[in-house]
Order: sequence, then structure tokens, then C-alpha cells
Amino acid sequence: MDKEPRTGRDGPEAYGEEKMVVDSIDGTTSFHDLATRLLDLNHQGKLRKPLVGDLTATVHIYKANKDRTEIEESFKATLLPPPTNNSQA
Repeated sequence: MDKEPRTGRDGPEAYGEEKMVVDSIDGTTSFHDLATRLLDLNHQGKLRKPLVGDLTATVHIYKANKDRTEIEESFKATLLPPPTNNSQA
């Protein structure tokens, strides 16, 4: 068997950018920026394991009355994919 490390798209160098993104994650990392960077790497075929399907992220905030018998959604925003300029009110 060939014991030499593979290079190119399938070798270690292909995933250097993925490692840089993962290593850069800390308490100040924006989830939106992280998701965007991972999507970009996925589209370029530079992730060790491709993302499965389309990545979406939606935030829902609910409010309830004091006795919690009525709960209603008070806010909803789609973060990914980012809204287009035409869909903003």
C-alpha cells in the first residue's frame, strides 16, 4: 500500500482553511459569520465532510403571560440564508 500522505483536494492541505475557521472560534465569534464561512468552504469543497442539505437558521422569540397559559411568538427572523434586499420591508 502507498504510505505517502495524500496531497491536493483529498489530502491534508485541502482542509487547512477548515482548520483555520475552527481554530478561530471563540467567545466573540458571530454565529452568522461562522455559518457564512462554513457555507463558503462547503461550496468550494474544502470541508472534510460536506454539510448535509441546505443550512438554515431562524430565531424565534416567544412571550407568555404571568401564569404561562398563553404563549405567543413575538419575534421571528431568518438569519440563513440571509434575506435578499427585495424581501426586506
